[in-house]
Amino acid sequence: MIRFFDSTGLVKAMVRQERGHEQAASLLGEPADGQLGFATARIAVLEALSKIWRITRSKVELAKLERHFDKFSFYEVDVDYVLALELIVKMSLKGADAAILAAAAGISRRDRLWVQFVSADPLQLKAARRLSRHDRLRVVSLPTGLA
Repeated sequence: MIRFFDSTGLVKAMVRQERGHEQAASLLGEPADGQLGFATARIAVLEALSKIWRITRSKVELAKLERHFDKFSFYEVDVDYVLALELIVKMSLKGADAAILAAAAGISRRDRLWVQFVSADPLQLKAARRLSRHDRLRVVSLPTGLA
């Protein structure tokens, strides 16, 4: 199984002021059996770093996120264009959000793995739930907003 974080999931896991921080941070823990991998899209990392900087103005907080990167696999946004476009048109996702979700769905389709998709974005979560009807996606919903 892969636990795939979008940018909102990464921010929640790193910033204590975020509502749902403890839940999100606990998702970065690895089970003892080692059967869980962590992944994200490179663009999600940039979005998360940008948001963390805007919230905290702390290089310490940026470094905290970067320390976790050694356990992550990174995916370029070479996503299924048709799926990303469908998410934009049918679900009203922003371009980067559609690309990130399409990357997660692509992993489940290509590698036939279960992917836990971790997000706090309501529209992205709704789209992920729709995809989960046919793809090997499990949706992990985090609360929105600051604590």
